[in-house]
Amino acid sequence: MTDAEFLNTIGIDSLEVNLDRDSMAVLMRKVISSTMDSFSAEGLEYLDPNSPCLFISNHRDIFLDAALLQLALYEYGLPATNILAGQNLMTHPLMVKVCRTNQVFCIERGNGGKFAFYKSMLETSQRIHDMIINKNESVWIAQRNGRTKNGIDQTDPAVLKMLALCGDGEWKEKISRLHIVPMSISYEWESCDYLKARELYLSAQGPYQKEPGEDIRSIMTGIKQWKGKVHLTISEPIKNTEISTPEALAQILDMRIGQGTYLWPNNYIASDILNNSQQYADLYTASQFHDFEAHLQQCESLYRTQLLHIYAGKLIQK
Repeated sequence: MTDAEFLNTIGIDSLEVNLDRDSMAVLMRKVISSTMDSFSAEGLEYLDPNSPCLFISNHRDIFLDAALLQLALYEYGLPATNILAGQNLMTHPLMVKVCRTNQVFCIERGNGGKFAFYKSMLETSQRIHDMIINKNESVWIAQRNGRTKNGIDQTDPAVLKMLALCGDGEWKEKISRLHIVPMSISYEWESCDYLKARELYLSAQGPYQKEPGEDIRSIMTGIKQWKGKVHLTISEPIKNTEISTPEALAQILDMRIGQGTYLWPNNYIASDILNNSQQYADLYTASQFHDFEAHLQQCESLYRTQLLHIYAGKLIQK
């Protein structure tokens, strides 16, 4: 992808453009107006501008999930949050600039063995605690490493264990200090669905190896593709009395994130096609069924079953 193509996708004229929170809001509204029917958010009243929190969210799009949260916070008059992301975001000079404007801090995965991995996780834990407890700033983090590919949002207890690698006290005490707030984001048309379906198919054949430039292609596809309706839900903060073990907290987060996730006609249609049934036929129209079928036909035939599972997977948690 050339610089010109990248800039055109983002909606910016030059790498020299000065980005700030106001201009990022304009940029995100432009993405919404050109690629969505609507964007809505609920639950922002749970947030206290003077009390930082740790947003733990499902993860469907590399860039947009957290960027849309930033916009919702901006429009509600709340401070921006820091965003924890992988190094795969830093794949283009403008993306670096956009990430810095959005308060993104990247982590190294620690690919040099167990010690390097532990060191990376410890540094990440320390940074999160420092931002929330010492700097009085919120942080966004995904519930698992990487995006959900199969349509099922599940919290990895290892993420919750990582959060308590630093600090004093027992695991429960450390986690309580972070003030966890579950977040859900729902796309009517799943971000990068064709690309995810392909990856799911190839992963079933053997170890999946990313191609050069694959991450930037996913970022750009997620920004450019049509998404229909998009909804963001902030759920009630986790109470200290709900925190016991990483595994139990993961289940609570899965429940809250699942409850906050919107189900669209596409999800019901995909389930009915997979099961050759009309179980949910009263929840979508003939026109919506036709539109989904047309979308399905645009996907390479080898990957269509995986595409259906991406959309139907959300019903499993409901």
